Amino acid sequence: MPLPSIGGGVFSRGGGPVIKLFLHGHANRPFFHIIITDKFAPLGTHPVEQLGTYDPMPNSENQKLLSLNIERTRYWMGQGAAFSPTASKLLGKAGFLPIYPETYEAAWRNRYKAAEEANKAAEAASEGQPSQPPSSSS
Repeated sequence: MPLPSIGGGVFSRGGGPVIKLFLHGHANRPFFHIIITDKFAPLGTHPVEQLGTYDPMPNSENQKLLSLNIERTRYWMGQGAAFSPTASKLLGKAGFLPIYPETYEAAWRNRYKAAEEANKAAEAASEGQPSQPPSSSS
């Protein structure tokens, strides 16, 4: 039963619906269901609805597969469902949500690290090669 809050709004004892990833699969072979459940529901309870699946292991064409029922996800967003950080990152990369801020930070760190490694490799290559002796015309 909803309880009135001090600000005049209403909140539920369960904490409201949340869209998150639920791990399935086996050792060394993860597979996730994208589900909607109550925020504080115990792990063993059944989800309210399954919205999609995510397979993080690259297939033969090096693709990670995501299937999502966009219509139902939009419905639950309209009902006030929150997203877990992992679901936000995944759906941001897929283009359904705005890109999660940590994704930008990770991309910047990766680009910076790659640039540093390229600079070190270029310096090592230039130091490793002997400078060309001046050509003498005798």
